Amino acid sequence: MIKSSILSLTLLVSVFAYTQNIAIPVGKKFGVTMVTQLTTKASALGQEMSLGNSLTSTSDYEVKAVTNNGFTISSTLKHVTGTSSVMGEEQTFDSNDSSSHDDPQYEGLADILNKPIDIEVENKRTTFKGEGSEGFSQVSGIPGMANDQAKFFLTKEDMLKLKEGNQWTDSISTEESKVLYEYTVLKAGGPTAEILVKATIKIDINVKEMGMEIKQSLKGTSNGRRQYNSQTGLLLKEDSDIAIGGKMEVLGQPSPINITGKIITTVTQ
Repeated sequence: MIKSSILSLTLLVSVFAYTQNIAIPVGKKFGVTMVTQLTTKASALGQEMSLGNSLTSTSDYEVKAVTNNGFTISSTLKHVTGTSSVMGEEQTFDSNDSSSHDDPQYEGLADILNKPIDIEVENKRTTFKGEGSEGFSQVSGIPGMANDQAKFFLTKEDMLKLKEGNQWTDSISTEESKVLYEYTVLKAGGPTAEILVKATIKIDINVKEMGMEIKQSLKGTSNGRRQYNSQTGLLLKEDSDIAIGGKMEVLGQPSPINITGKIITTVTQ
């Protein structure tokens, strides 16, 4: 079940009619560290389960292309560590330990570790290309949450809105998810802008865990704060609280599931 915290929503692309290009130049490289702390409560096959996860992942990013309607970035997952707790039993994981890759709970991790994946964001949709791209589309703390790749950049048009109190909305959709974002500028005028971000989330995704196909249909919200470089529009840090619930189907049997927790994303240059 840890895989739900390693392999799993959302993309941030403007819905405005004008161009959606970014100010970040081609060739720009940056690192991303994501710390995820989640509690998952579910009922499956007649058993009530509570799973606690704490994971830290690091990835290398590079801007590969910028167009009027989006961009392409390359992402390489470099390292993942984590701890899980199920009914008082604790288990740890480190991707540098090759023996961990044989654990069925981490199925698919080796397919994306240290393998560059191109992420194309175009016209409010995202696609993943490259070896292991299918697994990457599920990377994050929440199923489908890895689609949130455009959050790393403000568009040029968004940067013009960086005045305290300004509000706007946008949305993004993929084959797995649809998200509506509401933005409020909390701080502007200096080198760093701070934005309050509320997301309304809907996810329909199939994942594979412990050799079983699991279908998840989820709805919920994310409330977070993002800090951006006011000059370049590059994300500096995001701190989000997540609350999502719905159902999952295991072997054709529907069961309720609820996921709550926090995700902290930090960008280094």
